[in-house]
Parts: sequence; structure tokens; C-alpha cells
Amino acid sequence: MLQSLGSSKRWRTVHTCTHVWGRCFAQMATVCNNQEYLQFLPYVGKGSKFKTHYVNSFNSVSNSNESHDDHELRSRQQKLTNYKKISKYLSQDELFQLNQEFIQQIFSLITSFKYDPKILDPKTVQEFYRQPRVLSMAPKLPESLNIEVFTDYVNQITNNRYVHNHASNEENVIPMLLRQFFHKDNRHCMKLRGIQSYNNVIRFFLSKNDLPYAKSLLAQMRSEGIRPNRLTYNLFIGHLRNMPVHYTNPLITVLKYLGLMRKEYISPDSTTWHLLYQILPDKISKQMLLDKMDQLGFSRTTLLTRFRLESLSSSAEMMKLLESTPPTSKDINCFNILFSQLVTEKKYHKCWELLHKITPTPNLSTLNSILNSLRNNSRVDLCFLFYNYMLEKFKISPNTTTFHYLIAAAVKQGFHNNWRQVLRILYHEMSAVTGTTNNFSGYYLQRAKARSLIDLKNNQAPLNLKAPLSAAELNIRHQLFNDLSINTDTKKFPTIPNTQKHGPKFVKATLTSGYHRAKPSKNGEPKENYIQLANRAKSVKSAIQKDFKQKDRMHNLSRRYRDRISIIKEGYTSNLKQKLVDNNMVSVPYLK
Repeated sequence: MLQSLGSSKRWRTVHTCTHVWGRCFAQMATVCNNQEYLQFLPYVGKGSKFKTHYVNSFNSVSNSNESHDDHELRSRQQKLTNYKKISKYLSQDELFQLNQEFIQQIFSLITSFKYDPKILDPKTVQEFYRQPRVLSMAPKLPESLNIEVFTDYVNQITNNRYVHNHASNEENVIPMLLRQFFHKDNRHCMKLRGIQSYNNVIRFFLSKNDLPYAKSLLAQMRSEGIRPNRLTYNLFIGHLRNMPVHYTNPLITVLKYLGLMRKEYISPDSTTWHLLYQILPDKISKQMLLDKMDQLGFSRTTLLTRFRLESLSSSAEMMKLLESTPPTSKDINCFNILFSQLVTEKKYHKCWELLHKITPTPNLSTLNSILNSLRNNSRVDLCFLFYNYMLEKFKISPNTTTFHYLIAAAVKQGFHNNWRQVLRILYHEMSAVTGTTNNFSGYYLQRAKARSLIDLKNNQAPLNLKAPLSAAELNIRHQLFNDLSINTDTKKFPTIPNTQKHGPKFVKATLTSGYHRAKPSKNGEPKENYIQLANRAKSVKSAIQKDFKQKDRMHNLSRRYRDRISIIKEGYTSNLKQKLVDNNMVSVPYLK
């Protein structure tokens, strides 16, 4: 019975703690009695195939709806499985030779297309690689639907991520609503669906790694007389870059999709070539692809330069590549990768120097890249230093992602005298500057709240982020955002604060932010500081911390299983209508 409980990978280790499940049963009893919960447990827990039985079955996409091409894709699965088995017994040289055969077939096939100059436009590549925006509330359903309104609404809910009530998460209101919109028997929406809306939904579910449902949508659109276009195949080819597990060699799957594109007279575009560059396994094949792109007239985009930079492991190699790259093939995003690597290598002075030397002006993405790397170095003082300097020097306006990295750095800094005050100041600053507190920082704020329960120095008082700032905290805020700054006359980046070089105010501000240096003891060994003392594994701290983690696990398990039980009891559509009301999206009559 215990083995059937863990359904989420995030909590896969929970089933080892028997006492946790006993308390989980007690919490679930507040929603439904234990007998009822145990009755539904085989249908919602691990091994129940809940998604197959209750989610995918809702769509009822039968095999008869699959086209000949989709059947061909599926019929070759046995050959691919054989490749996976055979590859275990081949040496690295033999695998390399086998991959080279597939690569030569790909090159032969992709160069045989006739290319229109219009599809060589690099702007289509930037559009494909765009990142979803993070928003708070999901938009309300429109009162009436036509093709234009439906397409625009589907585009809005699939290309943005909504954090309120986890609306965009799997098995929540956005995925459920999309499955309802694109149900094969939904007559209200059948005439409204088009190639653009289908592509948006396929992109959305591929981002959730739901490849079977994305393939079923491809079969369904064919049955409705909608032909897939170039973007459709690019989405499926692009999914091969980040599949959790490659059941087969992705090169074989690329060959299949290119073959289907050839049958339907769809030429690959610049995006397809960029995706192939990411899928190819070695530097030799990648260089061969670049040479063929030059022969066909494809321009070397900045995105290709970014891919090449990401494959390098040192800042010296990155700088050498950027120096040899023409200005048209590099932008600020390329330099952001270099800045991030320099910070990772703790070359802060070199990073600071390059901010003034590069031709493209540093922007918000540059600041976020630097802060993203700095948060792992336990140097929250440097985070404030770069933050204050770049806001003043380059007139940058921070966003919620910026404060997410600052909060993460403050949490990873650990215990110090002002760790609570720093977090509260950042929380209030984020609310004042961006107008919202909904961002990715929830995980780190949760860690901070858990830490407050084992903070013996502050009597284990819970962390209250929303209370107004006191006069002492306003003084600390002035130190963090005003005193932690670099003068225009400074010639060397202040990596290590020094009173004589940087002044007493600067040093005091760094210590306030959490910076610490262990002073050597008499015998030459470093003396334990406050952070090391506070993080000692004492029995009382470990017990409180363990109890908090167990409560958090039970809360997430209970919420997940409670939602699943409600789907079984109320039905998929009724549960969706209730979630629409809970998310202030309004229930409407055109649901199935």
C-alpha cells in the first residue's frame, strides 16, 4: 500500500517514511473520510495510471484517427527499440560510425529541398526560441467566441505562464481548459480551431513533456482537414533537444520528420537548421552543418553564436570566440553568457571591466545573468553591488526575475545577524518597484520561513515578510541600496572590502548584507564564525526542520491527491468548471 502513494518525482523519497503517511492520512481526513480516501487511493496514487485512465481517456483519441504518416512513425518503433538494445553492445567508435551514417542521411535529405529566400529570415528563429512571460492571474474567458477571438485567447494562455493557483501547472485549469477546447467532440470549438491554435497547444503540451497527447493532436488536426505546417514539425523536432529520456537515437527521429516534410512539400527553414545544430552530438557534425548553411545562404545568427558559447567550459575560450566573431553575429545575449561564466569563475573584476568595454550596451538581461550566477557564490553583497551600479550606470529597470535572484542569494547566504531584515527589505522593494510579489521566489521564501523555525538566536520566531519596515530596517535598506556602490574613480572592483580602500560605510554595508570572513585563530586554523555555529546539526534544530519538511510534503501530496479525487468524483468537465470559478475565469456554456 505504501509503495502506491508516491506519484510525484519531487516526493519520490517520501514513501520511505512510514510515519509521514500516517499523518498524511490524518490530513486527508479533513477533505474526505479515511475510508473514502483509501477507496480512491488505487485510482490516484503511484501505479494507478491516473493520467492514462482519466485524463487521456477524456480526449478519447482512438487509433483510427491516426493518419498513415503517424502510423508509419509508430510502426518503426520496434526498429528504434532494437537500436537502443544494440547500442549497449557497441563500442564508442562503432556508435560514432553509426551516428555518422545517420548524420550523412540527414545532410543529404535536408540539402535536397528547394529553399525560398523568405524562409531564410533569421527573425523566425528568434520568434521560435522566445521564452514565456510569467504573469499572475489567468485571463477570463471571453463572453463570445469567433475564430479570431478563440485563436487570440489560446495564444494568450499557452505562451504565458500564470502563477496564481498554479494555473499553468499540469492537471490544473489551463491544461484542462485546453483539453476541453480541443476535444474531438467539442462542436462549439471544432469550427474555431485552426493551424495557429493547434501549433500553440502542441507547443504548450510539448513543454510539459506530454508527447503522446501532442502526437494525438497532430492526428486529430489531420482528421479535421488541417495540414501541419513548417512550425508544427519544428516543434516536434525541437522537442528532441530536451526530452527527459531518449528512448531512441534522436537522429533517427529527425530523419522521420524530415521525410514527412518532404512528402508534404514543406521546406525546412532557418529554425529547423538551428534545431539540428542543437541535436547533433559532436563538434565535427556541427561544423559540417554550419558549412552547409553557408553554402545555402543562411546567415550566421547571434543564436548560433550563443549555442557555440554554451558548449564551451571556460571564459578564456568564450572571449576568444567572441573576438573572432563578426559584430553582426553577436549581441548582448552572447556577452551575457560570458559574464555569467566569469562570475562562476569568481573573476569579478574582469566582469566589471567588460561591462564598460563591450559595444552592445548592457541591459536588464545582463544584470539578471550576473545575479543568477552570483546567487550560488554566497556573496549577496556583490549582488547588491552589481545591482546598484548597473541601475545607476545603465539606467536599468529591474523586474521580478531580478528580485528573485536577489532573494535567492540572500537565502543561500545562510544565517547572519541581519538575514531576516535583508529578506524583508527585498520583499518590500520588489512590491514597490514591480507592483507584485508573484514570482519564482516562492521556493526560497519557503526555505527562509523554514529557517526561521530553527533560528534559536531569534527565539524561533516565524518570518513575517508583509509587516511594515521598522526604522532600523529602513536604515539597513539605505546601507544596502546606497552605501553598497562603486565610485566612478574606482579602478579596481572591490571584491574584498577594505576600510582604507573603500571607506568605513562601504565595509559596514557589506557586513550588514551578510558578508563574512573567518578570522584565523592562534594555531593558524580558521575560527568558526556565526554561520558555522548556527548551522550546526543540533537535535532540536534537526527535529524542527524535519517536522517542517514533513508538513510541507504532506500538504503537497494532499493537494495533489485531493484534486485527483475531485476529478474522479465530479467528472472532468464539472471539476474544470469549478476550477474556472476558483481562478476567477468564469464558467461558460460552450464547455463540453
